Parts: sequence; structure tokens; C-alpha cells
Amino acid sequence: EIFVDAGVTPDSFLHDIELYFENIQLGMADTSEEEATLLADFAAERLAETHEMVLEGNYEAAEIGVTETIDHLEELHDYVEGVDGTGITVDTLATQEDTSLDHLIELESDVISTIDAGVETITEEILAEIDAGTISEETAVDIGVNELRETTVEVERAIEEQKEEIIQEVATASGETTIAVETIVIEEEQEAGLSAIHENEVKEE
Repeated sequence: EIFVDAGVTPDSFLHDIELYFENIQLGMADTSEEEATLLADFAAERLAETHEMVLEGNYEAAEIGVTETIDHLEELHDYVEGVDGTGITVDTLATQEDTSLDHLIELESDVISTIDAGVETITEEILAEIDAGTISEETAVDIGVNELRETTVEVERAIEEQKEEIIQEVATASGETTIAVETIVIEEEQEAGLSAIHENEVKEE
């Protein structure tokens, strides 16, 4: 399934309580990696809630869901830009030890397979509603899905850029060629399912 289980949707008075406890979880995260994983999870949940609101025709609540999803993704973007290759060597990559690069690959898989796919699904559903005359183009724009798509793309681009920087750092520090390090990273991406995801994107295009 594209969407995770939706939490309390924005049309409920309990939604703010849910967000309150999620903020506590973020504050209690032991590491920045743990916090980033939570942000990705929360973004996916907000997106699922947005989807529920679109299906119910509650577009005001859907707009709230989109805004909250964007907020999580922007925080995730800030985390990604701060990731570096400190302490990573060819050996740590080859032995499958958890590194900041491993975490970036996991995040990329989550963002592309869940959030990116969810945004496309919601976009298609809204376009169908416009064609059916259920909502106006103005209402569709107000929901903010285009901005959400742009933010998602920015996160994906930031992850790719940081991966490339780390690969260069590791290659330089280890005296290896960039291609040698990239080969190891590609193997990790394959294990995370990223290759299959990218192949599907190419087929869809």
C-alpha cells in the first residue's frame, strides 16, 4: 500500500493532542538520526491523513494536512543538509556498519516509496475531482499539493547531493577512487530497494 495508517485526522479536536505527543517524541530522540526517522514517519502519517480528508471531500482539513506534511519535510531537509561523512571509511561501508550514509539511503527509500508516491496519488485524485466538477481549480491550488510536491523533490535532491559529497569525502580520505566507493553505495541502495523504486519511476515516465 502507498499510504501508512492515518493517525487522527485534522478535522478532529484530538489532532492537536496527537501533534503535541509527537513533539514530545521528537524532543526525547537520543540522536539526530532518530529524530530524522521520526520526522519521516510523521510526514508519512500526515500525508495519509491528508489523503483521508481528500477522499471525504474535506478540503480545508486536507490543506491543514498538507501544511503539516510540508513542515515535517522542511525539518527533514535541514537535517539532511547537516549530514557529513565524518568517521565513514570504505571498511565501515563494506562491512555494513550503520553510518550517516546508511541513514540517508534509508530516508531516501522512505521518502520516495511512501511520501513521493502518496503525493502523486493525491494529485491524481484532486485532478479527477476538478475534471468531475466537484471542486474548482482555485480550491485545488489552495490545498497546496504543488508546494508539497516541490518540497518533497527538494528533500530528495538534498539527499542525493549529500550522498555525493560523502562519497567524495570517503574516497579522498581512504585513497580510493570515487567509482569504488560508489559501487559499495549502489549495493547498499539495492538492499534498501532504491534501485527497484527508481526503475519503476522510469517505467512510469
